[in-house]
Amino acid sequence: MAIKKIMLACDASATTPLLVATIEKAISAQDKNVMVFATTSPHIDDKILSEQPSIVLLAPQLAYLKGEVKAQTDQVGVPLAVIQLNDFNDMNGERILQLAERFMYR
Repeated sequence: MAIKKIMLACDASATTPLLVATIEKAISAQDKNVMVFATTSPHIDDKILSEQPSIVLLAPQLAYLKGEVKAQTDQVGVPLAVIQLNDFNDMNGERILQLAERFMYR
């Protein structure tokens, strides 16, 4: 089975690498065939095309971009979801991975 790619779109903050690490930890603990990478809002469109993610997850602070990003993801058939604020604030990699999986395996 091909590896699934989670694209995490955040602002350029210090929490982004920490969030990626917690998601990677959840992936590793569950022995999933999934990878995660992050990008910032100015690069979302380019990364969707170049990386061909299985899902795009927007950080809560980018929820205002959902309509704009959805237009792009719909064109290429990639699901889009916004991470719940409490999961983001808690750096809950397991719940964020579960969110991604709900959309990736539809």
